[in-house]
Amino acid sequence: MPLKHEKGRYRESRFLIEGAKNISDIVAISPGIIYTVLVATGFEDDKLKEALNRLRIHTQEVSSSDLNALCDTETPQGIVAIANLGAIKPDWAKANMVTLLDGIQDPGNVGAILRTSAALGVDAVVFGKGTCDPYNPKVVRASAASLMRVPIETGEDLGAKIQFLRLKGFSVVATSPHAPITLTQAKLRRKVAILFGNEGAGVGINFLDQADALVRIPMQGKVESLNVAVAHGLMTYELLRLREKP
Repeated sequence: MPLKHEKGRYRESRFLIEGAKNISDIVAISPGIIYTVLVATGFEDDKLKEALNRLRIHTQEVSSSDLNALCDTETPQGIVAIANLGAIKPDWAKANMVTLLDGIQDPGNVGAILRTSAALGVDAVVFGKGTCDPYNPKVVRASAASLMRVPIETGEDLGAKIQFLRLKGFSVVATSPHAPITLTQAKLRRKVAILFGNEGAGVGINFLDQADALVRIPMQGKVESLNVAVAHGLMTYELLRLREKP
């Protein structure tokens, strides 16, 4: 039960993974992090059971009521894994495309950003202080196992990280709906870190002042802003597209 809360997760150095699909995906990517798997009486996914047995991952049968107490989903699937904290660390000597998160609090948004980052080949996702914990069960579920595919850093002082990235040769770009230019118009180095801000307040003013450029997503009509996970996907894809131009 302590693993349902951030302090408990970091005190125990473990986190929860809900659902057969997420557990199957993480077992396929990184089976070594799985500590144990709790299965409700009557759970019938024989393929997953066989995979757990083949990998000699410890399983324990528990009552449905006990298992449901661990779950955040309205319709639990009858299986929860307890995994050791562990993530890929960024290789700053090779990284050239980075996502910085400033105070993003919705777990669904954070999970979607991790999933898009994995799909588009982002080299690191840096969680600034105040951003939702990547091991939150809702983030783990929304990321569709991408938490294990993308290098991350958590609890970072973004001011210090921006200075570090600049020393590493990065252009640091902050997103703002009021920015004067788009990503296409910005003059960027080969290495780029894009900073995305809180769902309501946006990027903090101190980080806007530190950025090398402020950029916006060109939009038509009367739409003033986009969901931060959608904005992340559009900006990251545009950065990739720009790099592919001759």
